[in-house]
Order: sequence, then structure tokens, then C-alpha cells
Amino acid sequence: MIAWRTAFALMAKHFLRSVVASRKTLVFAIFWGLAAVVFVAGAAAVGEDIGARLGLYFLFLYTCVGGVALQFTAQAYGLAVSTEEEDTGTAAYLLTRPLPRDAIIGGRLLAGVLFVAATFLVLDLLVTALLLPEQWSSVFAASVPIVLLSATWYVTFFSLLGLFTRHSLLAGLFYVLLWEQPLSMMPIPIKVVSIKFHLMCAIEGMITGPFNQPFPGDEMLEVCDMPASQALLVVAIASVAAAAFCIVRFRRYQPTT
Repeated sequence: MIAWRTAFALMAKHFLRSVVASRKTLVFAIFWGLAAVVFVAGAAAVGEDIGARLGLYFLFLYTCVGGVALQFTAQAYGLAVSTEEEDTGTAAYLLTRPLPRDAIIGGRLLAGVLFVAATFLVLDLLVTALLLPEQWSSVFAASVPIVLLSATWYVTFFSLLGLFTRHSLLAGLFYVLLWEQPLSMMPIPIKVVSIKFHLMCAIEGMITGPFNQPFPGDEMLEVCDMPASQALLVVAIASVAAAAFCIVRFRRYQPTT
């Protein structure tokens, strides 16, 4: 049996070579590039109005970091950790090698999370520098834990989904479009079961608070009175729980191909 640490590193590298270095990433790169162009154009259109720029940055966080852009990206790479590898027979092959199962799923999960997080951190850095050039360093630093936890939750959750159902793509679309999006617009007692709501609370507390301005979109989303640290703690706990379930589920996986 290969040592756990060695197997973990091998699985992370395997994921980066087989999944990240693929046409899928090229397609998403075009998508990410177009998103960056939209916000660059927006920065030019709003001029020096800090309120408008902050509102545009919130729109970026709401639609990209805490919204469908990161969710769909995480779904693509999260499912690649489990479902796609099962469909191609790679999972069955890996399980015939002298590799610890926890290292197989753990290494692939870590690689997926880091890739998605790094991608959106680069995009976040670009948009922050263009929209808020005077405050970019403090705003970007505040956004880092939000991006990291957002990527961790969504990649891990979609990986777990892929281990439980053969219709994981449809289930993932249902979760994004018919669970997260509608719930995030509901009254506070209902929306607390949405991870997106907690991400929005973290954004409000950690990023817009220092500007001493009303949170852009409060009239639509309803003011969040949850501290940013508490909101991030909820996301972190949910992510750890999902990762633990991934490991437990993968231990019981039996190759079918």
C-alpha cells in the first residue's frame, strides 16, 4: 500500500492533469474572461462614483463569488471528482491500485477546491483593482476567506452529490436554480437554510461594512444581522461535514466498470 501522503499528492496531481488540463477549462476560461470584460466595461461606465462602483462590486460578488458563476464552475469540477471518473472507468481503475481510498477522494477534492478558488481569486483581484483602486488591498483581503469557503462548499457538495446519484448533473442544477436562488430571496427565517444567504452576510459584514455605506441591495435582500464571522463559521462547518460524508461514501464505493 502506498503511503497516505504520497497517494494524496498523486491524486491531486492526477486531477489537475486529467480534469483541469482539458477542454472544459478552456470553455470556462472564455466564460470567466467575458465576465471580467463585463465588469471592466461597468467600471468605465460608472466613472468615479464610489457608491456606484461599490454596487457594481456587490453585483460581481452576488453573481460570481456567491452566485451562479462559481456554483456552475464548482459543479463542473466537483462532479469531475466523482461522477465523471466513474463514467470513464478511472475510479474503478484507481480502486484496483494500492492506494488508500481516503487519499484518492481527499487529494482530488483538494485539487478541485484549490483550482476553483484560485480561479475566482484571480478574477476577484482583477475586478477589485479596477472598481475600487484606492481600497483594493483591504477589500480583496476581506474577500479571500469568502471566496475560499464558497469554493470549498460548492465543490465538496457537488462531489458528494455525484457519489449519491447517477443524475447528479440534474440534481446539481435543481440545487442551484430551484433551491439556492429562490431561498436567498425569501424572508430571513426561511433563507437561513441557504448557504448563499450566509455568504451574502459575510460579504456585507467583511467588505461593505468598512465603507460606512448602506449595503447595496439591502432593499431587495433584506438586511442581514448575522455577524460575518458567524456566517463564515456556518459555511465552514457545512463544508467539513460534506467532505466527511464524501470520504465515508467513497469508502463504500464498489466499482461497476
